[in-house]
Amino acid sequence: MYRIQEDHLDINQLTQALTESSSECGAIVTFVGRVRGSSEKNRSVKEIYLESYLSMTNKAMMEITEEVQLRWSAVEKISIVHRIGVIGLCEPIVFVGVSSKHRKDSFEAASFIMDQLKISVPLWKKENIEEQGWVWVSAKPSDKQAALRWRL
Repeated sequence: MYRIQEDHLDINQLTQALTESSSECGAIVTFVGRVRGSSEKNRSVKEIYLESYLSMTNKAMMEITEEVQLRWSAVEKISIVHRIGVIGLCEPIVFVGVSSKHRKDSFEAASFIMDQLKISVPLWKKENIEEQGWVWVSAKPSDKQAALRWRL
């Protein structure tokens, strides 16, 4: 399951949906990304704004999900939910959850998903910086490096 939404993420509900796996599921790994109070340039962030082109974003998320299923056959359920719109300080931005037969598969698949989300899902981000206002944020080279490790 993957989706983009403006509404607040219900982490408990999303996690609960993963627990409804088969009796062969031995591991569930979740990740929640939140809005930090400081930017990469150590500026004070009040909130962020994310926008996307939904058809492109959904296609990219579907491709990530399909690749996870090909790489980790023990994976049972995948949940990727990303917010768009204005998101306040400390609020969840993204939820990634994976259930599988074994913990290694769940950890690796969740890490792969996050690395791929950062580089292949078309989302554009602005930060509302104290005393500066809204500033567009560029992709970080370290995100590309993290994602490339899966291509070796």
